[in-house]
Amino acid sequence: MPQEHPTGRPRCTACVAFRAPCRRQLPRCSSCVRHDRECVYEAQPDENPQDLQLGEPAGIRRPRSTPTVDNWGPQDHPAALDAQSSSGLSSLLSSRQGGEKRRRDSSGSDSIGHHVRRAQELRDELRRELQYIGQAGGNTVDIPQEAGAVADVEPRRHTPSVAATNAGVIPGFQAGAADVPPPPAIKLHMMRGWSHHFSLSTLVDDYCHRVHTGRIMGKTLPGSGSVNSDFIDPSLLETELSYDQWTQAWRRLLQLIQEFFPDLFPLWKAHYDFVNSRPNRPTLWKVWLAYDIYLRMATRSDPRIDMSVFQREIWDSVLTRYLTDTAAVVHAQADPRMHMPGALPVSRVGVFGVVTSCPKNIKLRSAMQLHKSQVGQSLSSELPKATGSLMGNLSATSTTVPMVPATGFDASTKIVDTSAPCVVPLATEPSDATRDPRRVVTPLLPEAWKVVLEECDLLSDFADVPLGLSQGFPIGSSNMISRTSVPVNHRSALDNPAVVEASIQSELAAGRYTGPYSKEALEALIGPFRSAPLGVVEKSTPGEFRIIQDFSYPRSGSDHPSLNAEIDPDAYSCEWGFFEDVVRLVLSAPPGAEAATLDVDAAYRRMPVKPADQHNTIISWNNRHYVDHCVPFGAVSSNGIFGRCGDAMARICRAKHLGPVVKWVDDFLFFRAPAYLDSNWHWYSTNDIIELARRLGWPWKLSKTKDFAAFFTYLGFLWSIPERSVRIPDNKREKYLRRCREWLSSTKVSLEQTEKLVGSLSHCTLIVRNGCPHLAGLYAFAAAFPNKQYRRWAWRHPTDRARADAEWWMHTLEHSTLCLSLREPWPEHHTPIFMDASTSFGIGIIVEGCVAAWKLTEGWKRPGVDIGWAEMAAVELALVAVVAKGVQCRTVLLRSDNRGVVFAVRSRQSRNVHQNEILLRILLLAETHNLDLRIDYIRSADNPADCPSRGLPAPGSQPITWAIHTPPQLAPFLCRVGP
Repeated sequence: MPQEHPTGRPRCTACVAFRAPCRRQLPRCSSCVRHDRECVYEAQPDENPQDLQLGEPAGIRRPRSTPTVDNWGPQDHPAALDAQSSSGLSSLLSSRQGGEKRRRDSSGSDSIGHHVRRAQELRDELRRELQYIGQAGGNTVDIPQEAGAVADVEPRRHTPSVAATNAGVIPGFQAGAADVPPPPAIKLHMMRGWSHHFSLSTLVDDYCHRVHTGRIMGKTLPGSGSVNSDFIDPSLLETELSYDQWTQAWRRLLQLIQEFFPDLFPLWKAHYDFVNSRPNRPTLWKVWLAYDIYLRMATRSDPRIDMSVFQREIWDSVLTRYLTDTAAVVHAQADPRMHMPGALPVSRVGVFGVVTSCPKNIKLRSAMQLHKSQVGQSLSSELPKATGSLMGNLSATSTTVPMVPATGFDASTKIVDTSAPCVVPLATEPSDATRDPRRVVTPLLPEAWKVVLEECDLLSDFADVPLGLSQGFPIGSSNMISRTSVPVNHRSALDNPAVVEASIQSELAAGRYTGPYSKEALEALIGPFRSAPLGVVEKSTPGEFRIIQDFSYPRSGSDHPSLNAEIDPDAYSCEWGFFEDVVRLVLSAPPGAEAATLDVDAAYRRMPVKPADQHNTIISWNNRHYVDHCVPFGAVSSNGIFGRCGDAMARICRAKHLGPVVKWVDDFLFFRAPAYLDSNWHWYSTNDIIELARRLGWPWKLSKTKDFAAFFTYLGFLWSIPERSVRIPDNKREKYLRRCREWLSSTKVSLEQTEKLVGSLSHCTLIVRNGCPHLAGLYAFAAAFPNKQYRRWAWRHPTDRARADAEWWMHTLEHSTLCLSLREPWPEHHTPIFMDASTSFGIGIIVEGCVAAWKLTEGWKRPGVDIGWAEMAAVELALVAVVAKGVQCRTVLLRSDNRGVVFAVRSRQSRNVHQNEILLRILLLAETHNLDLRIDYIRSADNPADCPSRGLPAPGSQPITWAIHTPPQLAPFLCRVGP
């Protein structure tokens, strides 16, 4: 038979209907408050007002037998601090004494001395319980001393003021330096139930101030639909919070908890007070911070966890990791061999940011034993500070392949690769190493980068680059992992096991992987980790493949979010050398100018990942796990991490007069001009670029290096500086033609096939300028595939429109020259052109201050033809009027108040078939009369063509007097009004 709730009240009707837990608070339970439901209790018994006042406060959990730490639990609730409730602690442990439970308002017949003796008995019992916490764990970790340290702390109580009983006051709460409220998105997330963990870095004073001053752009919070949330502060990881920042964040978090979860507030307040009052908090701050993070994460996945209870397993986990990261330091200081010249150090960075350095031949287990003995004396003692380099050695022998100066770059001279490969034995069995395998691995030389950046006066702009090269770059994850996740690899990898195995062996040989390990062995070394499903994609070179990691998995519906979902792409931006940038450089190049292209060898794989983040990118294959030390393919931050170093490299080259230079990911394009007119002598050569790279450890891929010449290939196009032209190379033409033929010959096609075709043809539109409208049908067909991930592998019959587009492109690729002559943009026309349309009347345009209008005839509106069609027709009529005026070789500025039309004209294609037909005519008309088109959005209130489009006079405008011929495709639906 179910037990009666301590309040005597049944579950409210709303919680019964929704099958939700009900805490029976008055006037409404927390579930009804959270979901804004009406809360009604049926057959509610009469209650004595005095009992309600002196009884157990609403929202406080009932006493339990689990041991609690000192100064934790219900006694921190405002109502429990009343002087009349001095027996509150007694009720907490009275059930363990075997005696009859006493009401809080029953003072008994004893004197005050009785209560004093009883309090002393309870204190002794509490000490014994806390001592039991420490003794229950055996020798796994050294918790007894910590538990003892906890138990030895006298509870600190402060006499509450009268204001402490007010509903909005938090006991012990202290005001911050600036009373800035929490970010709105975090508050909304809490209001919706606090279903996911979020970083406390989003509640510190600085971040909240930036949010409320509009200097922070949010990102989508996992599991919250389309909420635009400040979920992660990429500039401050939660694991790197200082104590002051932590207290700032907790002040706001407690406010939110009290507002949205009042029944849980005293429990979270007890947790905060406990961590905040630890005597060894200053010296073990990283441990207590990790404990707090892990506890908050755990409560999001398991609501049964009582945060007011000391969580032994969480403490064991964070303490073990801390001991592992600091053990080598203790042994290093105790072992004089560390200072011998022959001892080559291996540097490591632990998950707590502790830098350690120890000889490779020292067993970590003995170091841990030494450290634990010191911790056993007092965990509150200050830990030794580590010194030494942050750079991990690139080989098992703690040496690197020496750099050889580059010699002349010509056909008869061999260029030495500037990279420094690692030489390590290939591991064929699971590793039984007893030290943390995470380390910094890169051939780039941090100190050299710092020196060169200082030489070029660029260190202030790129101070993060040498730091990242020495300590590793953060991958961008802000969440701590509470459990290991190893999803199944994708079919493309399972179908190509030889490719995966070869890639793993290659990475092991290069020193960028460490392993293999069994799951249990790796967890023992680095704690919980996660891997991403492996996949295999074909490179542009036939027969070559690339291994990628699907860091966007899982897409949704998992309590273990993907790595990419945690990364803010805006925090990893970089510079790009676009097609238009190269056009400007070619057009501005003097006679005799040349260009060279250099490609970075394995660009991403040269960038080191911060060791504390390497548990996020574990490689899992056939039940074996490898630690990846470098930036992987597939992470949102990967391109930005390399791009940051690439930007620095490009700026250094410019500062040293090796340029102009632009780059696209890992492809660099250098220009040079003759030192004097009609001279073959140039200011610098490829050797100078290579020598600078050698100094920095920058690894050019010499097999792809193309020396300076008047013709060069960049972005997949063949450029000619003397001819001022660019064209699609013949091998690309054949490749794209083959894709068109294969797609057209198939009765059904997949989304993957369609996307590959669209991607190739979109690339061609940079040369084939009138080709964009002939992609609209293919875009619409690709968009028609199901959105659900598991259904996107379906095969579909191509639509007639998509097939027509593919046939047009196949004909163009077969018969066109695919060459574009480069020219400077035409000068701007002296006045902008305005156009507008309305369904109430028709179309109005204003050209050079003169107005014309057309009325829409009956029947103009039909399936697929609406106001968007009329707005696009207005653009065509305006351009016809400009051409009729005799304007040529100019850049025409168009102004429209329809954003859809603005986007379509800019992108040169529209998915609406009728608008796309008009756009085709617009582009052809502009090309015929040497007109460049620019279109911008204008508000309807500011658009002078708004009035004539509604049949009203345009103030200050005269009618167009020159002849305008309405295009025959529009004539059946329009009637010219006026002269």
